[in-house]
Amino acid sequence: MAAAIARHKASCDSTEIICESAGLAAAEGQPASLNAVIVCDEIGIDLHEHRSRQVTGEMLTSSDLIVCMSPSHAAALRLYADKVLVLGGGIVDPYGGNVAVYRNCRDRISAAIDEIWEQLK
Repeated sequence: MAAAIARHKASCDSTEIICESAGLAAAEGQPASLNAVIVCDEIGIDLHEHRSRQVTGEMLTSSDLIVCMSPSHAAALRLYADKVLVLGGGIVDPYGGNVAVYRNCRDRISAAIDEIWEQLK
């Protein structure tokens, strides 16, 4: 959800970014969860084509900013600490939660991305 929300906000703001989504322990090729699709559809973001993938060294090396969802993810990427940011101080994975849990997560992600935008201006 975070990458899709960031791309959406950037396009609404006419900001050019390349924003990719990848996980440290992601199962390759999995679709976004149904509840993620539902809550993103509510704000005009289409996750139907999203597929999970593993982060690669090339992605990390070529990135200007690496945004993690938790401090433990950031710790695992300590080699890139100079360009790692924990989104919103850490956002709990909603996996397995109901639509309300995903909606809350989406809104926390959105607010945290707004904070990043302000810092980068």
